[in-house]
Amino acid sequence: MPISDSATIRMVDPTALSVGSDFGTRYRIEALLGQGGMGRVYKATDKTLDRVIALKVVRQGMMADQEALNRFKQELLLASKISHTNILRIHDMGEIGDVKFITMAYVEGPDLHHILQETPRLPFERVLNFAQQLASALSAAQSEGVIHRDLKPENVAIVSLSPPRAILLDLGSATWDEKSFDHTAGTIAYLAP
Repeated sequence: MPISDSATIRMVDPTALSVGSDFGTRYRIEALLGQGGMGRVYKATDKTLDRVIALKVVRQGMMADQEALNRFKQELLLASKISHTNILRIHDMGEIGDVKFITMAYVEGPDLHHILQETPRLPFERVLNFAQQLASALSAAQSEGVIHRDLKPENVAIVSLSPPRAILLDLGSATWDEKSFDHTAGTIAYLAP
């Protein structure tokens, strides 16, 4: 039996955005940067402000999950409380059609996971530099009552400056404080025992 046009439309994932296409009237999709449990992250151009941004969209199956949407909103609220050179700047949250999204600063550079795959034994000075930057970022977050809860190499971008700068990403699992822990969050391989 043939599938009707309306059934075909329902099967298309609205968060699978095509490179070169417009997302709403303001954003142009340049590339898929990555995807995970919450959704997809795209490199995009904000045509209104004429700047490159990262655009994070909630995965289709998560849009009906109120807890997932709350985490998405929480990421924006938590990140907006913190102003630090080593924490990714989040700009705004919005919705186009049924697709919810966050816009954030676009950082050019690989994540620490990929760097460690290529060079498993980094020079001590470089490791110390990254550790100091991340400790400073985590201290700034903690001073605002924010606990990251998913610190791992995949959530650290390394911007190729001189010296390289470590940027802490993804506050989607973060919480306001230790009293807010209602369930285990994070990546199993990086959880404390």
